Amino acid sequence: IEAGLVEFSGDNFGSIFEGLVTFADVGMGVSMAVGDTFEMTYDVGLGQTTVGVQVDDGDYDDFTAHLDAGGIEAEMAMALPVEMLNNDAFNPTHNDDLAISLIYGVAPTTFGLVGTIEGDTGAIEYASDGGDGRLVMSSQEVELDSQGGAMSFAASGFEIPFPLRLALEETGYSLSMPLSKRDTPAPVTFGLNLRGLTMGDALWNLFDPGQQIPRDPVTAVIDISGMGRPMFDFLDPLQQMYIDQSDMPFEFTELSLNALELSGGGADVTGSGGFTFDNSDLQSFGGMPRPTGEVEFTVRGVNGLISTLIDMGLIGSEEAMGARMALGMLTVPVGDDVLQSKIGISEDGQIFANGQRLK
Repeated sequence: IEAGLVEFSGDNFGSIFEGLVTFADVGMGVSMAVGDTFEMTYDVGLGQTTVGVQVDDGDYDDFTAHLDAGGIEAEMAMALPVEMLNNDAFNPTHNDDLAISLIYGVAPTTFGLVGTIEGDTGAIEYASDGGDGRLVMSSQEVELDSQGGAMSFAASGFEIPFPLRLALEETGYSLSMPLSKRDTPAPVTFGLNLRGLTMGDALWNLFDPGQQIPRDPVTAVIDISGMGRPMFDFLDPLQQMYIDQSDMPFEFTELSLNALELSGGGADVTGSGGFTFDNSDLQSFGGMPRPTGEVEFTVRGVNGLISTLIDMGLIGSEEAMGARMALGMLTVPVGDDVLQSKIGISEDGQIFANGQRLK
């Protein structure tokens, strides 16, 4: 199905509604086949989309709304065991027939609404630079990732107790891992990218009316990779009871913290490192596989943030003393309110912090 330009318009529906909707470059395709497996491919494309609506019923509703979307593209392919279409229970002997893939992209989009709905007056504004993503899944493994650009959201009225304003500069996440029971480890990855989160003053002022905490953008970046293996077939519903009861449904052999970046409120933490795990030793660390390796962290501005929280009355002096004592045990000062820490675990289970033995 393809169409160059699709347009709908209407007005004077009892003097209540006026609107215009346009779609450019509309396309959709679907194919299906059934044999030993059920196979389907699906793709859709939608170009520039514009929606404008004005509603006035002379009573409770009087608002205008607009949507301006650059478009969306998506492609999906799916293969399922035929038994999944005919039975509620999944047949684990047909695991290998499962395959799903999805790729999508979303162009910049804006949305706005202002007026009165059911007697409540307010306004909403949303804007996004768009993004893209991918999902690939089988009975053996899953991979997904998504990336998004800047976005902003603002709302007031409509019984919201204060004006709400949020914005992000960049978002993203990723995950890959094996899903079926196996004898050898397979790669595992996890990533989170949240950059430039800001809030409006009305939200900040709820807990910091004196503006004592620096209102810097908040960032959270985590990049983890490793090796591991499932001890069960995670997609088999017949094994879910055993998964829930297991103390260790997934066994890691190694994990690496490739990047850690946390910042906000005038403080930040960065770190990296890695550990290997001896799954035959569950006694040294209270049921957890014995780790070997080290991680390093750098902490900036945390003492200043603790002092600010004390002045604001958000934490007590005893709580602050406990936090600072813990920092003193695990870190060493290397600058003005800059701390570093190197935590290591030796092959015989000894724990060290900056060369000093803790265990």
